[in-house]
Amino acid sequence: MSVLENLLLTRTAQEGERFGRLFLPRGPIVAAERRAAGAAMELLRELGLEQAASMPAGELSGGQQKLMEIARALMAAPRVLLLDEPCAGVNPAGIEVLSDLVTRQRDGGMTFVIVEHNVDFVARHCDEVVVMAQGRVLTQGAPAIVRNDPRVLEAFLGDG
Repeated sequence: MSVLENLLLTRTAQEGERFGRLFLPRGPIVAAERRAAGAAMELLRELGLEQAASMPAGELSGGQQKLMEIARALMAAPRVLLLDEPCAGVNPAGIEVLSDLVTRQRDGGMTFVIVEHNVDFVARHCDEVVVMAQGRVLTQGAPAIVRNDPRVLEAFLGDG
């Protein structure tokens, strides 16, 4: 499937999927599909993947595939989105694009739960941070405070 088809697949409550719609005019279905395609293309533009819309998704780089997966999740219009290692395998330019997207979505009211080792990314986007090591909570609080906690430094940097 193409990158665009991957995004369109994740839409919820698609008008054309209800049996009863088969017997009604197609106009509303076509209009809904056009709106969805427009929303998908806008997300691809925001993530720098617009040129890859018709490309098979399997041909994207690992970082681009990760950005496409995030766009797929956003197509479902969630109120809360869990991002598990969103920066892993993404080049610095891609991380900046992702960072801008998270900022815009957060400013629009979306809540994110982010599991990430990129401390700068976490500090930029999270109001509250929970640091875990070996399955236990070491500390939690504002990023600036947690970042300098001696337990965090010891656990992750060996500076304690």
